[in-house]
Amino acid sequence: MFANYKVFQVILSALPLLLSSGAWAADGGLDVKEAVWTSLVKGQQYTDKLQGAVSRRELTLWTLLEGGDDVLDRLEKEGKLPIRHVWLHWTAAMEDGDKPAMKDVIALGVGAAPLLKELRSEALQKGGRFDWRTWSSKKNLAAGEWVVEIRYRDGTPVQCAEKTCRYSMTVSP
Repeated sequence: MFANYKVFQVILSALPLLLSSGAWAADGGLDVKEAVWTSLVKGQQYTDKLQGAVSRRELTLWTLLEGGDDVLDRLEKEGKLPIRHVWLHWTAAMEDGDKPAMKDVIALGVGAAPLLKELRSEALQKGGRFDWRTWSSKKNLAAGEWVVEIRYRDGTPVQCAEKTCRYSMTVSP
C-alpha cells in the first residue's frame, strides 16, 4: 500500500510538467498556450488584457500557439494549414438555440506556406518545438457577444482540453 502511495506521489508531482510541456494538446495538433483579448499588439506581444464587458469597438485576440515539427508535417499533409480565427457574433435579440452570425474568417500566419520554413527552423533550434504569437483584430464591432474560435483550414476546431478553443468578449452598447 505504501509503495503505491509513493508511485502516486511521483506521478502527481510530474503532472504539471507534463501538462505544461505541450504534449497534451487535446487533438494531437497545436497547443494553445495562451489567449488574451487586448486592445493593441506591439512587438508580437499584447499590451494589455481586456476582461468583462468592454465599450470599445475594436478588439484583438492574441494567441500563443505551440507545436512541433512533426505536428506541422502532419497538419500540412492533412490540409489543415493555415490556422484560422473564426469571428462569431451573438446579439441580445437572439434566442437560445439560435446560431451566431459568422462575421469573418481570418487566416493566420501559422502554417501559411511562406512561414512553414521559419516555424521548422525555430523548432530545430528549440529541441523540436516552436511557439508562435499570432492575432486577429476586428474594428467597428456591434454590441453583443463576440466569440473567436480557433480552427484548422478545413473548419475542424482546434481542441483545448477536449473542447473547441473558443474565446468570448462582450461589447457593450
